[in-house]
Amino acid sequence: MILNYFIFVLVCLAFTVDTRDVFRFEMKKETDTKQLVHLSSFSWKDCGGSSALISFKSLNIRPDPIITPGALFVSAEINFKTGIASPLVGDLALYKKIREVWDKIPCLGMIGSCHYNDLCKVLSYVPCPDPIVKAGLGCSCPFKEGDYKLPEMEFDIDAAAVAGGDYHAIANVTYSGQQAGCLDLYISFGF
Repeated sequence: MILNYFIFVLVCLAFTVDTRDVFRFEMKKETDTKQLVHLSSFSWKDCGGSSALISFKSLNIRPDPIITPGALFVSAEINFKTGIASPLVGDLALYKKIREVWDKIPCLGMIGSCHYNDLCKVLSYVPCPDPIVKAGLGCSCPFKEGDYKLPEMEFDIDAAAVAGGDYHAIANVTYSGQQAGCLDLYISFGF
């Protein structure tokens, strides 16, 4: 479902690693099995505007600090102004700040700054978390009109390293040529 797409954005941000971070982790790996990563800032805004078909009322992530490997908890409130079906076109732009410049992370293996012709097809391969099912939203097209309060969901973070740094993501979804939804995220990790 659409929230899975935006959660995917958060996970991509958390695990975009440049070579300096890999080297630093390899040096620490010998002594540490778990690494504290400080979530120094997290902000978001609904960039869809008043005519967007999906509006985001809230988005929360925790804990802080994040311990990897470990659990990431996400909750959200969203509104679908109308029902939405296939095709849902998705565009994701991911950036990492390197030396005060926002560098765009390329699309590699459909992870990074990518274009998705139909998110409905992508989502058909993703298992739907129980809290999303229990909230009545589901993870497959079509999506029904309504307000959805998604309770806190737990996602296991298996990666042993989270690249420190500042990240920016813009996730945009269109439906029948109209903006369906947009989420603009800034997140910073430190050690």
